[in-house]
Amino acid sequence: MRPARDPEYRGDLSSPHRGDLSEPRVQSREGMTPALIGDRVAAQLIDFLLGMGFVLAYQATLTVLAIRVIFLELMIQCALIFLTVCTINLLGVAGDRGSTVGKRLMGLWVLSEHGESIGRARAILRATLGYAISGFCFGLGFLWALWDSEGRCWHDRLFGTRVVKWHKS
Repeated sequence: MRPARDPEYRGDLSSPHRGDLSEPRVQSREGMTPALIGDRVAAQLIDFLLGMGFVLAYQATLTVLAIRVIFLELMIQCALIFLTVCTINLLGVAGDRGSTVGKRLMGLWVLSEHGESIGRARAILRATLGYAISGFCFGLGFLWALWDSEGRCWHDRLFGTRVVKWHKS
């Protein structure tokens, strides 16, 4: 964790105080390589399981409390919980930190083409419009990373981002 009282701590990506899940030093780009498609898929799976964990906890709570809910109403409630958790993960974490919980656990970071933070607005557009475009042609935009020399998907190219894996030195 970061020492809050340290006068050298600036709270940015170049901070020298890095824990296991903190940001990489972007300026040096040492220890960063393009993320493999398998790591990207694993990070998405972790994010999905995070959302489903909250849904299952909600359903378990209803069962324990013996609250009867109409099936359609339950499905709507669960969908709203899942979307809320995924939105918080994306907006609250990815926009500010450059990675969702899943990406962070996999050591992945979304950076601009110049190695800078992409910011919340670009993260939102990348994850909504960009993912929609990448998935439009039967997911070809996501699979594009397999053939791309830099391992970038269509949404990475469109929004000037790259996903990198940070190898701790």
